[in-house]
Amino acid sequence: MGVEITLSLGRNEISPGWSADVTIQEFKGVTPGKTAFHEACHTILALKRGTTVWEASKIPGPGYLGITRLNRFDPLAAVAAYAWGCSGTGYDLAVLQYGGYDIGS
Repeated sequence: MGVEITLSLGRNEISPGWSADVTIQEFKGVTPGKTAFHEACHTILALKRGTTVWEASKIPGPGYLGITRLNRFDPLAAVAAYAWGCSGTGYDLAVLQYGGYDIGS
């Protein structure tokens, strides 16, 4: 069962003890797409598991198309995009393997 959440600019309380800061940023020539969905998968699962999300961005950087930074390593949040069938999960899976996790499980 999904829960619909409406956000507005500023600080929003999502549920008791959960809040999000919403800002507007302009990106010339960038539209939402696969990268945004990929990073959203990491973000949503991390929040559901009680992991703090410091940043979720679809802005490319050196060696990546988007990034989700968490306050701690969360193996389920790391594998979320892969589990949802997203592309670009090679790094996510490598991090899991490096941490000693079995992707098959």
